[in-house]
Amino acid sequence: MKRIIDGVAYNTTTSTLIARNVVEPTSNVWTKISEFLYQTQGGAFFLHQHEVTPYKDPNGEWKERERHDFFPMARIQAQTWALNDTELLADVFGDIPDATERDINADAAVVQTRLPPSLKRRIESAAATRALSVNAYSIRCYERCLLDNLP
Repeated sequence: MKRIIDGVAYNTTTSTLIARNVVEPTSNVWTKISEFLYQTQGGAFFLHQHEVTPYKDPNGEWKERERHDFFPMARIQAQTWALNDTELLADVFGDIPDATERDINADAAVVQTRLPPSLKRRIESAAATRALSVNAYSIRCYERCLLDNLP
């Protein structure tokens, strides 16, 4: 499958599958969501989301509606996504440290930030475009900022 976003192609056929995550339907949620992280031959990363939702057609027969979305990702975004409860299929991010007791018992820290309403709306929009929560998107932004400022 191929999509063109901002004038460049993201092609699942010619790219390398890096990681995947499949959320199976439950009794409360009927939609099956499969997410696939790819790296293009040029080194760019993108997420392909595939949703399958059952529905009844006008004749009362069950059918499936499919939806495919593509989301370009920066390397740090791709790495953060791939290392968060996914099945890692290719080692493009280097050695991943083993978990320690500190990692398992770590409590999440809370950061409160006052933002101008216009910036808050832009953050919410950017997070929604990438199918992320504002919290997940903000964490990725913080990580990216810290990586960009390494000595």
